[in-house]
Amino acid sequence: MSIDVARHQDMESWLVGRHYDFGVGVLPANHTAIETTEVFRAPLCVVVKKGDALARRSKVGIGELAKRRIVAISSGLLPREQMDHVFRESGLKLDYGIETTATYLACGLVGEGAGVTLIDNVSAAVAADRTVCVPFDPPQWVSFGLLKPRQADENVALKAYVAQLYATAKQLVKTHQVRLV
Repeated sequence: MSIDVARHQDMESWLVGRHYDFGVGVLPANHTAIETTEVFRAPLCVVVKKGDALARRSKVGIGELAKRRIVAISSGLLPREQMDHVFRESGLKLDYGIETTATYLACGLVGEGAGVTLIDNVSAAVAADRTVCVPFDPPQWVSFGLLKPRQADENVALKAYVAQLYATAKQLVKTHQVRLV
């Protein structure tokens, strides 16, 4: 078994090229040759540094974000498209002060005081020692699941991994308030 971390676009390309049997990530897939199975949905949250005034809030809306520097995911990546959609709907102009290709790096930068970010609460957990994940208002959800090439052969490793993925998702229901699909 080989496990790699890749940008969503790269993962889709690798799957279409049959370099990998499957991937796990944010949905939807952009390529028609990719079949997806949604496993869970995670709530969107505003990630702030511990001690920030927003960390004491029960929820944070788009108006508060407009006053802050945003640590954004790079343009063209799926989490950024989702973030841009939320911001476009508000009609507010936001300060994308920093952009990065990795959600874990965005959360790490927030933990260092570089700004705030809008991301799902599962991804935000990577920097939970230095950040707080405050629910976004209005509630929004990010879908996660399995991606694989259409007409891919089922194999023992894939079946075992999918079973583990569902077991992990069930645990996330308890720890991160995700919704199973």
